[in-house]
Amino acid sequence: YNNISSLYHIKNKPTNILLYGPKSSGKTSFAKTILSSPLIIEVDEAIETNYLLGGYLINEFSEIIWQDGILLAALKEGRDILLLSMEKCGNDLLSVLKQVLEKNTLFILAKQEQASNFDSRIVMVYNTT
Repeated sequence: YNNISSLYHIKNKPTNILLYGPKSSGKTSFAKTILSSPLIIEVDEAIETNYLLGGYLINEFSEIIWQDGILLAALKEGRDILLLSMEKCGNDLLSVLKQVLEKNTLFILAKQEQASNFDSRIVMVYNTT
């Protein structure tokens, strides 16, 4: 009963979580249990900040427009986010996550714009050796 009660409270409380432990110990399965249709991002050293936050592109009318990246779009939508393999995370992504986790805001340098007051929950999975 105690474990079910704890799971209920975690699932229904908007909090960010770091799951830390050995591979194949159930961290990802647990995260999927407590999140609602999360955006799942497999982190690696080569992941581009532009892919996550967005960037300018030229549309079919030859206009330069901004397109949100997958992480920024999910944050704006209030969607839950699951970040896997955080042990591979680079400094660029860490600085982005720090803003979101500490201040619930994100300054988008390329746009000179700030986005804030996100309702998303972020669960990060960190595998130890």
